[in-house]
Amino acid sequence: MSSTRFQENYGDLVKGRAYSYYRFRDAWRYSALSYSNTGATSLFTTVEDLARWDDNLTTGRVGGAAVQAAMLVRGKLNNGREIGYASGLVLGNHRGLPVQEHSGSDAGFRSHLLRLPAQKLSVLLLGNAADLATGQLARQVADIYLEGTPGLEPVRALPPEVELQARDLAPYLGDFEMRPGFVLTFTAERNQLMVQATGQPRFAMLAAAEDRFVVRNFEASVTFPRPVGNQPVETAMWQQGGRDLPLRRVVRQEPTAESLQACAGDYYSPELRTLYGLGVRNGKLFVRYPRGELELRPLAGDQFSAPFPLGVLAMRRNAAGACEGFAVTTGRVRNLLFQRVRLVTGP
Repeated sequence: MSSTRFQENYGDLVKGRAYSYYRFRDAWRYSALSYSNTGATSLFTTVEDLARWDDNLTTGRVGGAAVQAAMLVRGKLNNGREIGYASGLVLGNHRGLPVQEHSGSDAGFRSHLLRLPAQKLSVLLLGNAADLATGQLARQVADIYLEGTPGLEPVRALPPEVELQARDLAPYLGDFEMRPGFVLTFTAERNQLMVQATGQPRFAMLAAAEDRFVVRNFEASVTFPRPVGNQPVETAMWQQGGRDLPLRRVVRQEPTAESLQACAGDYYSPELRTLYGLGVRNGKLFVRYPRGELELRPLAGDQFSAPFPLGVLAMRRNAAGACEGFAVTTGRVRNLLFQRVRLVTGP
């Protein structure tokens, strides 16, 4: 794998590398990948090298049979329930056939590895546009090869779309909490329902009925109770991965200017050895962090949501109402503490 490397310094020049982009309105914008760490990100590779990696998952030339077997052991939750995630591979099925797969995304880069071991088929996709649905594309490529395979189930078809107007969507718009700190926000765009989870991209939803909507990019749906008149509904049921996940509406509480100003200052995380800054501008709270600045939107209580990669910030105040710190919760981190500090300049 001579064309594969970890980028330990994001400023290093790499011959032939692709840069990533995201669509903004009717144009494309450059999306910087500005990490200088290795592990969950900063891996540079090519389709040819990834194919060599994939081949080793079959042959076991590097690592041997013991490593291969360990990679296919599913994880278990504390309650004993087995999950689909193994060691670096997600185990599931596609049209009734066992698959092993994993996706990747960072900045505007998107990737997917889809393996069907029994059919000796692997599909590898690397892209540099943030709106690429690589998991869906990989399955469409696999379907071409799998045509006529015994036991192949029919392609999952999206239900017929029901035509709705903006007024029909109004009762469903707003924020719904799935679990503490994890909120699904439903908005409308050109008479189409959109969903965005805390710290994640926004996805379009297809109206399968007046009260049921299906995500176009992956297998998930939401069902709302029938509204009374045009009143907002208070609950919903999110369905994904064979699970029913109840949603409860949360109303964003607009904080006072005084309460926002009481949080302005600098905060330090001993774990990350990183400094964040909170500031108020035009009545809104913003967080400055090493990669830029993000607006914090108020949630219920003293919680604020931020776009990817930050998630939810829960403020911690003293008896006088001043912020002494906050805890950050994302899809992979819970209650990462930042403590308020006062910076000292000069000798």
